[in-house]
Amino acid sequence: ASSVRAVGLDELLEAAELVFEGVVVGAQVRQGHHERDIYTEVTFEVLDVIKGAYADRFILLEFSGGTWNGETVAISDLHRPILGDRGIYFVETLGHRQVHPLYGWDQGHLRVDADARSGQEYITTRDRRPVYGVTSIRALGGRSPGLSDGVALGLRLQPRAQDEAPMSCDAFKDTLRQMLKGVGQ
Repeated sequence: ASSVRAVGLDELLEAAELVFEGVVVGAQVRQGHHERDIYTEVTFEVLDVIKGAYADRFILLEFSGGTWNGETVAISDLHRPILGDRGIYFVETLGHRQVHPLYGWDQGHLRVDADARSGQEYITTRDRRPVYGVTSIRALGGRSPGLSDGVALGLRLQPRAQDEAPMSCDAFKDTLRQMLKGVGQ
């Protein structure tokens, strides 16, 4: 299994070069310079830029692994967004290809899901656990050491009241923007 350090939402936001809301509109497997250099290009339509300078309508991110001409390269614990996924993506760098382009791997991938009955949109973790709130890790005394469970530290996954709804996409993006103002970016 892959080991990824646990990071807080503060660190995700500060360290990511680009944070955007987008939807996956395509994916294509490619082979690099040598036989085992197989990666998947995932194309996103950019719906809203939360942090960073990005003006294009689409962005292409490269994730290691895939199947090319019968040869499969798989990276344990690497989950690529799939066609139709809508989410908030924390891109570590646009300057060069990495094994996983999202900061903190799954920690840097939040989904936008909708309630089947009401149609209300809300934020979930990559593995679809609803996010009810956000807490700054700085307010809790700094970064926590250890390995990631796939969820950024500071995301509250339990409701405080029985009728509390998960955070809406707009409320989550507003919170991120407020956090950015707090760190002067």
